[in-house]
Amino acid sequence: MPERPTREKTDIRLVSAMIMIAVAGIAIGLAVVGARIWFGRELQQWERRNSASYSLTTDKLPAEPRLEPLESHSPSTRGTFAAAEREKEAMLHRYGRTEEDGYVHIPIEKAMERAAKDLQASQRSNAPERKSRGLVTGGEANSGRVLAEGSP
Repeated sequence: MPERPTREKTDIRLVSAMIMIAVAGIAIGLAVVGARIWFGRELQQWERRNSASYSLTTDKLPAEPRLEPLESHSPSTRGTFAAAEREKEAMLHRYGRTEEDGYVHIPIEKAMERAAKDLQASQRSNAPERKSRGLVTGGEANSGRVLAEGSP
């Protein structure tokens, strides 16, 4: 006769399980609090080390950069500056020579028209050719085949 499986004499007690869970929770809590205290101290030490070089409480400001303006904007030259800007703007709308030999500039309107024409021409030349194979609609899908006149 086969042996019958043995059963546990007692189940785990609820009180001992609760005690184990409470001890684990307290241990985790203490670990978190300890880590927080340790990181807090480390942060304070880091701030003390770095606050000496980057003190915000001092009244001394860094030296201003020594940037020189491209063009002077003093009151005495303000009129000449405005005139130079108007001349640059007018140059955009007329033909003329450039500083480089062999080159000229054209009005910006003409340049934009020419660029648009070149772009349209390049887009047309890049379009793939359709094979019509004698169809009126150029090979597009349709319900019936309509042949062009004079095709086989």
